[in-house]
Amino acid sequence: MILLAEDDDNVREGVKEILESEGYEVIEAVDGEDAVNKFIKKDDMTKIRLLILDVGMPKKNGREVYDLIRKMRPEVKVLFTSGHESAVIERKGVTANGEHFIIKPFSPPSLLNKVHEILHMHPIL
Repeated sequence: MILLAEDDDNVREGVKEILESEGYEVIEAVDGEDAVNKFIKKDDMTKIRLLILDVGMPKKNGREVYDLIRKMRPEVKVLFTSGHESAVIERKGVTANGEHFIIKPFSPPSLLNKVHEILHMHPIL
């Protein structure tokens, strides 16, 4: 199960469609606060194996969401997304601990490869 937090409706729907086409179950969140609330309210939050978090969201940014959720489930994996250059993201400390990152726009194969790599510790291709 994947918790997807993205404030752009079109991007969120597209990513959800890509992931579901490969058999992943997706929980959608419209912003950072919604993501934290949905994680907490999930009957069995241990089923959420991956967070896909947009870096720049209203209410709570992706880093804040990850830090809060990680206090509840330290082993949860994360993939940060952003339309900003990776150097800017690194300077802001988003991937300071070696977390995974993918820049938008990304292709369906590159997203799926990254998700597979994170969840299974090796890329598809």
